Amino acid sequence: MPRSAARLPDPLPVRRGGGRHPHRGDARHVAGTSAPARRTRDTFRRRAVMKRIALIAASAVLLGRGLAAQDTTQAAAPAAASPSVTVAEAVVARSVVDRQPQDTGSTFPADVGQLHCWTKVEGAGGASIHHVWFHGDTQVGDVELQVGGSPWRTWSRKTVPADWTGAWHVEVKDAAGTTLKRIDFTVGQ
Repeated sequence: MPRSAARLPDPLPVRRGGGRHPHRGDARHVAGTSAPARRTRDTFRRRAVMKRIALIAASAVLLGRGLAAQDTTQAAAPAAASPSVTVAEAVVARSVVDRQPQDTGSTFPADVGQLHCWTKVEGAGGASIHHVWFHGDTQVGDVELQVGGSPWRTWSRKTVPADWTGAWHVEVKDAAGTTLKRIDFTVGQ
């Protein structure tokens, strides 16, 4: 005849650490009886861990969506027809003040220091143009400039070392690389 296990009364003091002794098992039950299902200890710690995991997963999903959206935008951009940009005016100057070129010319002294290529474009807002600087036939600079509206004034700046004398030119190009205007000038002669 099987015997039922003896139970200890409920008012037993619960020990710190969940009432379990490291070598004796559950201290509230007599030997030979199974312990009740364990309650989760440190629920706050587990919740914090789960929140971190959820945050990492959500971040990964959002980052993946952002990258996917970015890739789609880049793929769609070349398919759109590029707007027509025309150069209304372009000059090389020593400086630009209040969006206007100052001391323009086609010949500059060897100690000029730096020059500006000032351009007024029409026809397309949101497009971009390039100022490609050449000393002789050697490209020494390529500056991409955004066109915010029509008409739009923009400029780039190039430092000119004193020993780089001779023929120079700047080519104004659209985003596709088509030359819209060429400005020739001389430094130091």
